[in-house]
Amino acid sequence: MGGTMRLKAICFSLLIFTMAFSQKPYFQQEVHYKIDVTLNVLAKTYSGHERLTYINHSPDTLTYVWLHLYPNAYRNNNTPFARQQMEQRISQFYFSDSAARGYLKLTALRSNGKQLSYSLKNDAIDEAKIDLPLPLFPGDTITLEIDFEGKFPRVFSRMGTWDGYYFAATQWYPKMVVYDRLGWHPDSYLDLGEFYGEYGTFDVKITLPELFVIDATGMLKDDVAEETFMRQLADTTRYFLNLDKADRKQFIKNWKHDRERQLDLSKTKTVHFYAENVHDFAWFAGLHYMVLRKIHNGGVLTNVLVHPESAYNWRHVPDYVKKTVSFYGKMVGPYQYPKASVVQGQLRAGGGMEYPMITIISIPHSDWENFLEMVVMHEVGHNWFMGMLGSDERASTFLDEGVNSFVELKYLEHYYGKYNLTNFKKLFFGLDILRDLGDWQLLQMAFGTKVSERTDLPLDLRAEEYDRSNYGVINYQKGALMLLALEEYLTPPVFWKGMREYFARWNGKHPTVNDFFQTMEEVSGKELDWFVEDWYHSTRYCDFVIKTVKKKREGDSLKIEVWVENKGTMKDMPAPVRVVSASGDTLQKWWNGNPEQPLVFKTKDKPLKIEVNPRHSIFEMSYLNNQAGLPPVEIHFVPQIPSFETYEVIILPYYWYESFVDKHRLGGMIWGGNPILKQWFWTGKAYYATKTKRHGYRLTLTNRFHLPLANYTDVKAEWFDVDGMRKKGLYFSNYFQRRGKDYPKKYLNFALEAVDLYRGDYYESSMFQKARYGVITMEGKYLTGKMLTGLSAVFRLQKGMQLAGSKTNYLKVEIGGNWWARVSKNSWFRLEGYWANIWGAAYPRQESIFAGGEIDPRHQKFVFSRRGSLAPNRHYTLGQGMKMYGYGDPDNRYFLGKSGAALSLTVKPWKYLPVMYGSGAALGQKSMGLKGNQLFAEAGLKFNVASIEMIFPLYISDPAPGEKHLAFRFLLNYSFRLSFGF
Repeated sequence: MGGTMRLKAICFSLLIFTMAFSQKPYFQQEVHYKIDVTLNVLAKTYSGHERLTYINHSPDTLTYVWLHLYPNAYRNNNTPFARQQMEQRISQFYFSDSAARGYLKLTALRSNGKQLSYSLKNDAIDEAKIDLPLPLFPGDTITLEIDFEGKFPRVFSRMGTWDGYYFAATQWYPKMVVYDRLGWHPDSYLDLGEFYGEYGTFDVKITLPELFVIDATGMLKDDVAEETFMRQLADTTRYFLNLDKADRKQFIKNWKHDRERQLDLSKTKTVHFYAENVHDFAWFAGLHYMVLRKIHNGGVLTNVLVHPESAYNWRHVPDYVKKTVSFYGKMVGPYQYPKASVVQGQLRAGGGMEYPMITIISIPHSDWENFLEMVVMHEVGHNWFMGMLGSDERASTFLDEGVNSFVELKYLEHYYGKYNLTNFKKLFFGLDILRDLGDWQLLQMAFGTKVSERTDLPLDLRAEEYDRSNYGVINYQKGALMLLALEEYLTPPVFWKGMREYFARWNGKHPTVNDFFQTMEEVSGKELDWFVEDWYHSTRYCDFVIKTVKKKREGDSLKIEVWVENKGTMKDMPAPVRVVSASGDTLQKWWNGNPEQPLVFKTKDKPLKIEVNPRHSIFEMSYLNNQAGLPPVEIHFVPQIPSFETYEVIILPYYWYESFVDKHRLGGMIWGGNPILKQWFWTGKAYYATKTKRHGYRLTLTNRFHLPLANYTDVKAEWFDVDGMRKKGLYFSNYFQRRGKDYPKKYLNFALEAVDLYRGDYYESSMFQKARYGVITMEGKYLTGKMLTGLSAVFRLQKGMQLAGSKTNYLKVEIGGNWWARVSKNSWFRLEGYWANIWGAAYPRQESIFAGGEIDPRHQKFVFSRRGSLAPNRHYTLGQGMKMYGYGDPDNRYFLGKSGAALSLTVKPWKYLPVMYGSGAALGQKSMGLKGNQLFAEAGLKFNVASIEMIFPLYISDPAPGEKHLAFRFLLNYSFRLSFGF
């Protein structure tokens, strides 16, 4: 065994040695574009000519090159973009017609006057391989002459047209694919996943209607007329901003009307832009744009192209750009471009998207929050981490989004403090009653939820390997939190020195993750392999705890020994420990990760606070156990955004009106903990009923555990006495999901309940009866789905048992599920089935099988009332069961039984027709018996308005006494399965 291991070690060392010496030295290709393009507004097309000059700086001889034809991503349903949309369950593009789609085709391709051939990938028609007539040797140059035609799609992702007069030309031209030490990168266009481009120059002329407003990557070149046009727009916009609200409204109306009236598509202009040392080029044009303009930070020009309706609310956007350029310039490196513009437009790939010198933003603005500024500064900040540092965003989204999100966090804290995204005082008339939200809290909320659910992923995956729910959380939030921990470990001065060095080394180049961390190692003098392994390559996490504190007086000093433990899985991560004494002295040392080795502090006074990770700069699963003693507690009398740093207790008054028995209920509500992470989260409610003079209460306690097999297990205990029912319950909710996969989702739940329904006047007497009994329930749920189909299934096994004074003894099995499929954009169908059976004669009436559906016999769901014409008990649409909507009358003799089955077909046949359904069912009074079963059916219509489903069971085969087969019946069913009808 030992000899074999030594042989393997020698072979591995030789492999590493060979790889190290065979790796190519860094090189960088060079590309120059000269493009003339003409926009056809009516046809939504463009055509032009591109002269592409490519210089081979690599040590390799190239026999072919690759071109990106990104707009072909919008050509049909078999492109990588279309397939990703299907995987992400987004159907807009799939069901769009040809008029809404886009393309880019080469109509001619030449070099030195010779026609060149090219081929498209079989499964990726947005990538073209061009065979060269002669080998391109190291140092050689080739020029390609390309004629092309393109079409703007409707905005499904980034590129597109909207409202008839607006165009976002992004990823629009034949673009050279990057060739580096790893070879060619013909990565197709994706919605989740960005870009990689070669640096060079862009000399672009765009012909479009003369009344259109346009801005782009680069600066206007020798174009006095267009510069004058933009200045006049900026002057008009300044005049507009000084008007009062009523005049602004009328101005907007006149402005849009006049622009459309004056538009003459036959009158065109050719606008000339030129940019150097960039790896992409985008342009945006529209008829109605107003322009906010500012020159700042040593001559950097900012144009803000904004829709007239938003111009006033966007008036501070140029200042946001100025602050961004100043902050990033100080923290990272100087801004090298002459322009940083912002355009308001439509976008489906997030709230903003960056391109060199220009960005498009699609989020609205509100006076009480800073989200518009956050998005603007984030996208403008990409001029550093995308523009000047041209990493492969597809290979490592972190280097682009994660690093930029970290600087975004620092920007917001620098200008606005910790709670930097909202100003709720403006919503509450200056009252400081609600804690504001900060960027740090958003990071904790997003990434903390994923870690708590154990559905997070490492940072080292390619962009296309993340699902939609993980793409942003991991690359943005986890990436920022990783750098926050690295800043804490290296200290801020060293970290930011390393960041500036990284920028200086790789400005205008293609850095990798290794280049980033190597720079940090060299600047800090610290080895970071362990950090990269734990934070970048794994899903480990920290959870520091002050385990033990010992104090001993030694002369004039107090010796304090502090033992720290990391209950998380990231065992190599050290952490700072801070001691604050009664006299105000603050001492700090770093714990090295060894739980057996204490940190020793000496103070003159007793310690007031001993805390590990005191700034909470290192992400943890919980910060509540970081201090010696009890965690900090806050009490509020208004619901707050969940805190991750304190144990919060919320106290509120409680009022409810129960019309049949209690009348007015007066009392209080209280809950404590974090409802997102479920760390010892508890709720309580107590009330006094004014009519019955009775008291009621409900108390729950929930905690999340991470046990083998399941992603997590939530354990909840519940005690209550409400609506004439006493209950004690213990619930185990187990969740199963593969990391990195949104579907399938699986649940396995267990419940133990002791029930005493001691008063019947709160309930429909035909459905409920007084009873004392115990219930053991096992329930399994399965959810999966694709864009065009979906499946859900549930299995429930319930054992009813006797308690003292009762004879309950039964076994109940339920199986249900539904399968749905979309046939076209506006048509779909769903097939639902249900079967249940009860064995045993002794069971309370409320545990029967009801034709109408579930009736919530043990208060497991929230419902408004259980008695009366508006009671959900009369319209059983609580999510499971037979769901025969038309049999909602409790007096119907066929309403409940011991065995039952139902099958329902719901169809949306056409866009302008309502949803139609038909259901058939059997309900029996005997267990597993066909004899005596009542067969019945119904049919009706459904309409959806927002989250409300309106149900009309127009026909039922077995109406209640006094009813007709065909009659108007109407129910309202809320999407969260709370239902009532009349």
